[in-house]
Amino acid sequence: MKVIDSLGRPLNAEYSVETDDGRLALILESSSGRGKGRTRRNGDYGSALELLLDRLKQQAAVLVSALVDSRNTRSLPVADRRLIDKPVELAGVTDIPKLCKDLRNAQRPIGRKSEATTHGNSVKRIRLILNVPGYGPLDHDLLAADLATADEISAEEAVQIFNTMVDNGPTVDSNAAYLRCLELVEHRAAGNSGGRHAVTASKPIRLQAARRAVVIRSGGRCENPDCGKVAPDVTDMGLPVLEVDHVEDIAKGGRDHPEQMIALCPNCHAVKTRGRTRHAMYPKLLAAAAQRHKDQAVIAGDVDETSS
Repeated sequence: MKVIDSLGRPLNAEYSVETDDGRLALILESSSGRGKGRTRRNGDYGSALELLLDRLKQQAAVLVSALVDSRNTRSLPVADRRLIDKPVELAGVTDIPKLCKDLRNAQRPIGRKSEATTHGNSVKRIRLILNVPGYGPLDHDLLAADLATADEISAEEAVQIFNTMVDNGPTVDSNAAYLRCLELVEHRAAGNSGGRHAVTASKPIRLQAARRAVVIRSGGRCENPDCGKVAPDVTDMGLPVLEVDHVEDIAKGGRDHPEQMIALCPNCHAVKTRGRTRHAMYPKLLAAAAQRHKDQAVIAGDVDETSS
């Protein structure tokens, strides 16, 4: 499979995802030099690695391990093929290009002949062992497809959209962003309906795209119809301090979808979680979430306004 960049262009780099001892493994194929009359095989290796890791970051994935996986190194002990010393929580990585550079530089001495005079190859076939929230070990094909395209909304883009909405109200960008998030949510739901996921009720699926959509929809205000206050602060990333809550717990049959999710200020979230009046809030919040989703989707052009 090839990675598609944000402009819709396929990169010259092949990757796949497979099951690996109960986890998921992303394999990026090696790049080779140009031959006479032919282009470099997998010549966009570096760009593809950066895009894939950035998209995994948006999924809050953990890079459990990274190994060189070329044919001539597989006989080496695993410890001699490792590219990282410990798991990396990608959501906390502020410099993805530097991580990519480190992964590539770590490849150079692995499998290198002692008499070699070059610095070593930094575009080898690699295997990235992953934990990706919402994806079980049987979801390899689904994760590969989800990573191929840039339909997720990054935290940085969400901040820009949120800031614009605070100043000017809903914008074309915010509507388009909401739809892009919904497309990913619906795509993921369609994949799950095929029975390929292996996520149990004790570890339900939660999509970053669904949460991002609700934050964008909120415009920085509590969505409790009895509140509506502006978020009391912003996070270090610049997003409003709002709790994105599943009105109906997805472990009990609720959906990980914006129509059943709502953004609440810390006070309303506390009441909804442990307040004496919380049970009276549930139907009101569920109706508000459904209506706000429908209103946003109509504005964005995804729903027929006359539909029920």
